Amino acid sequence: MPFQITGERLTSLFRPRSVALVGASDKSAFSWIAYRNLVGSGLGEHTYLVSRRGTETHGQPTVTSCTQIGEPVDVAYLMVPQAGLLEALDDAAAAGIRNACVLSSGYAEAGQAGRAAQAELARHADALGMILLGPNHLGFANFTDGVPVCSVPGLPSEPGPVALLSQSGASSSAMLDFARMVNVGLSYLVTLGNEAMITAGHVLDFLVDDPGTRAVAVFMETVRDPETFRRAARRAAGAGKAIVVLKAGSSALSARTAVAHTGALVGDDRVIDAIFADLGIIRVDSIEDMLITAGAAAALGRLGRTGIGIVSISGGACDIVADRADDLGADLPELAPSTRDALAAIMPAYGTVQNPLDDLALALGDDLESLEVNPLLVDGARIEALDAVVTWREHS
Repeated sequence: MPFQITGERLTSLFRPRSVALVGASDKSAFSWIAYRNLVGSGLGEHTYLVSRRGTETHGQPTVTSCTQIGEPVDVAYLMVPQAGLLEALDDAAAAGIRNACVLSSGYAEAGQAGRAAQAELARHADALGMILLGPNHLGFANFTDGVPVCSVPGLPSEPGPVALLSQSGASSSAMLDFARMVNVGLSYLVTLGNEAMITAGHVLDFLVDDPGTRAVAVFMETVRDPETFRRAARRAAGAGKAIVVLKAGSSALSARTAVAHTGALVGDDRVIDAIFADLGIIRVDSIEDMLITAGAAAALGRLGRTGIGIVSISGGACDIVADRADDLGADLPELAPSTRDALAAIMPAYGTVQNPLDDLALALGDDLESLEVNPLLVDGARIEALDAVVTWREHS
């Protein structure tokens, strides 16, 4: 039975004012990273450490129960082994906590017994009036409001327009590194794990209404709760927010790996392609393409007409882009007479005015600032941004 996950509930989860780290321990890297992230964001005074031993942890006093905190808490971050998790949920609920992030593994990814345990976990949380993110994940970070509730190191310090959702927690570190390298700013990072209650569709629906998010990048192994995902994708298209998906599981080996990773049941890849195309979702096949494409979509928005202008400081890159555009059926129109005249007036005699434009001659001169160029299409190393422009135009 689908759980009732409303936008209001997700707001209380993703925009918390206080967090309880349950199972806090100096011996746990997950605990240390989560604590440092929260303290580094200025939430140290509203971060509460809960440990059954009640001993000093991370240099701070602890309590043995959430009920001893004595202050309202919005999210319980549960770093508790599976054997003690239901008891930890009971304790959090008794303290009035309604949202939980569950890091524990050994659920749907662990076979039939794990799937049964995950179903029991979700039913138990629902009976307590709680919603949970996970299990088998690493939390989330709200960069817009500066609230990192996660065990992912190296988080960006400034927000951006792209939300990143990932069914893999560990892979999110590599995604963050690449986003930083190509200057794609993030509004949210949400690691989804096994999606026992909150699915990618629920989070996507929440982000449609988030003013700081202009595009959503998603790494997924499967689409759980397809109807919720479909409705959210339709809403995103209506709001002009592109969804870019890196969908794993197209090969037999990766499908088996996905089952072992998050318990994902991977469907027929051709069916997924057709569904994504119908929903206007851009599908890519690498982390790099996913983030660059989402960054391009966030920066450009929905294009009002066809036609792409390319500028590069490399003639070789112009050749590659022209070939790639031809492969994709992308329109690289000739420059308008007025544009040619304006460029000819500032280009050295050895420069060629055309689309794609090799502006090395300008870069070597003094008039580079005379051109207004979208930086996402300048660097020859970022030519895969063409995919975003072409695909979104075709499906919008």
